[in-house]
Amino acid sequence: MDAPSITVMVSTDRNAPTLAAVVDALARQGAGARVVREETIAAARNRALADCATDVIGYVDDDVVVGDGWLAALLDEWAGAEADVGAIGGPIAGARAAVEYGEAPLDVDAGERTLLAGNLSFRVEALRGVQGFWPMRGRRGVRDWFTEEHHAQRELSAAGWRLLYEPALRARRVGDPPTAGERFHYGARLRVGGGVRPARIAAGTVPRASAGAIVALARGDQATARARLRRAAENLGVLAGGRLARRELEPAATSTPLRHSVPAPARRRRLPRPVRAAILAYHRVADLDDDPLGMAVSPAHFAEQVAVTASSATPMPLDELVTRLAAGSLPDRAVAITFDDAYAEILAQAAPALVACGVPATVFVPTELTARREPFWWDEVSELMQAAPADAPSPLRLTAAGERRAWVARTPAQRRAARVHVHAWLQPNDGADIARALEQLGAWARRPPGPPAVATSDQVAALAAHPGFDIGAHSATHPALGVASADRQRAEVRASRDAVAEWTGRPPRAFSYPFGVPGADFDATTERIVAEAGFVHAVAMTPGPLTRRTDRYALPRHVVPDFGAERFARWLDGVLA
Repeated sequence: MDAPSITVMVSTDRNAPTLAAVVDALARQGAGARVVREETIAAARNRALADCATDVIGYVDDDVVVGDGWLAALLDEWAGAEADVGAIGGPIAGARAAVEYGEAPLDVDAGERTLLAGNLSFRVEALRGVQGFWPMRGRRGVRDWFTEEHHAQRELSAAGWRLLYEPALRARRVGDPPTAGERFHYGARLRVGGGVRPARIAAGTVPRASAGAIVALARGDQATARARLRRAAENLGVLAGGRLARRELEPAATSTPLRHSVPAPARRRRLPRPVRAAILAYHRVADLDDDPLGMAVSPAHFAEQVAVTASSATPMPLDELVTRLAAGSLPDRAVAITFDDAYAEILAQAAPALVACGVPATVFVPTELTARREPFWWDEVSELMQAAPADAPSPLRLTAAGERRAWVARTPAQRRAARVHVHAWLQPNDGADIARALEQLGAWARRPPGPPAVATSDQVAALAAHPGFDIGAHSATHPALGVASADRQRAEVRASRDAVAEWTGRPPRAFSYPFGVPGADFDATTERIVAEAGFVHAVAMTPGPLTRRTDRYALPRHVVPDFGAERFARWLDGVLA
């Protein structure tokens, strides 16, 4: 990287008494660091990344003072870095959250160890390529081995980026050793996030360390007593802190500036007793060599799944299930099968198995794409990345909506990892930006995308004429409606409704939200627009129980995995439990 431009960010989630010393040490070297403060350290780091306009972003914690010559060494390291280097970090001395991997530079294997973001820099396009930092809640002021930077480094490594440790980048964390309370929280996180200390070992350590603290106190050895007490607290956390740690590791946001959608953590809520019923969601019924998004079930497995559903559950049309759910008259183990996107293979592969077993299904159609026989952009991404030659340029760089992201993407495994991030990144973008990104991807892969796999409008009409099949609407062009204007949402919903009515001879009663994540891909405005368009119910793409109080415009669905009969039967039992 010739003459790299670097922005240094001090990220904080508190009023740190050490902040002035941290900023002063950077200023003396001409770093001109910017301080970013948010409710969580992950949010601060993500905002800094989203705002960054340089090649490299360097993160320094609010209690880490860099050593003399740190900035010059950082510039030198990045100037000499090879094109596949995604992050460079250095040692951190001090009484807490320290890093020391020796006096020689080394490539860090993120599967075995990582670096702390208190003294860590990233290639901006690479870190954006893995969607930045996971927005974990964390604990104010805590900087340990279970914070979001470690997940980001593992994601970078999976996409092919190298991580370097450079001992010349010396820094020191100021402050006292962690308290017993902090060590308790660390132990809880160790149990949930690391799983490397068996409970039986922790159970034996607690009384021994506690006894050691008492003996040390009796001798007047305060330092040893505190150390033993902290050790006891950490192991007590391993034993008792599961729920507390899970909350700290959970996401604190449903999206970030670099991640359109973050799954919400499951919460136990007091609900009316759920019925033993479920809506199942399929996309493709096909034998795919590679399916990183988990969208396909093989034809053989699908036939087995339909047979299991017919014999062990009570399959019924979606419309009947929703009507009887509201009336409180659903039979036990009621199941409705749905398909999103109207792939052509539904007619060739899925319909015969459904007809043979007498199982009904609802197919949701993105009507404008179907009318134009336009392939889905995510299938184009998959095909291009899978078919690209081994010597395709590396890193792969794509620009969309004015932002560039990059992935090394040399090996099949690296390309699979990159594909997931590309899909998540492009999903909320408009069609023009997605088309430009596909054009760049096609040039990189040195081949155009393959033929469309969507059904024709005539095939949709023929399917609707089959007994047991219902056609629902799935928007016109399959955008993420939640990020579109109300007028755009209204146009998408109504155009899809009208096309389905024209093709099938009857207006659709059901709507499926594209991508389907509540709060990200649709919201209360979208639900109101769908209801105003005359739809009776709508389905999401997140799992959940069905009760008489379930919002009929946000019905949960369970995405079906590619399982054979026996595993599917166990999975279905779990869904219907």
